[in-house]
Amino acid sequence: MPRLFKIGIFAMRRYYQLYSWFSYDSMKWNGKYGHIFLYTSPIMANVIVGVIINALLANGYMAEHDTFWNRFIFYAFYYVLFDAIPMKTLNGMPNNGMVMYNLIRFGRRVDHNKTPFLPATGDTEENYQNEMHEVDQKIQEEKDRKTKIKKT
Repeated sequence: MPRLFKIGIFAMRRYYQLYSWFSYDSMKWNGKYGHIFLYTSPIMANVIVGVIINALLANGYMAEHDTFWNRFIFYAFYYVLFDAIPMKTLNGMPNNGMVMYNLIRFGRRVDHNKTPFLPATGDTEENYQNEMHEVDQKIQEEKDRKTKIKKT
């Protein structure tokens, strides 16, 4: 990853994101607020889990494993920070913060995924149904052939 600067053993890198992106076929609520909710939900899930675990630790629950849970909380909020700050990831895709920024500022979602990684759900289901129809036809042809052989 490109380094911005280095002081001693500490280096500030340009990117701290994974190569990640998700796509979907369609949404029931395909408006600005539906997309904001969709892209905010991973951030909020980390915040909620972190706050709940922190409250449990503060009240004496899970004290025997507090080192693990403290690190878990740290990394939960670490990922919140780097997912909420608007930036593009190393592979050129925007993180959730960048998508939300564009939605709030410009009122639109910019689709950076020009080619889908996976076939659309509807296409997959249609292909599956076609394959099952072909299998049913072959089974029926085999039954008809066996019936014809028995008659002769």
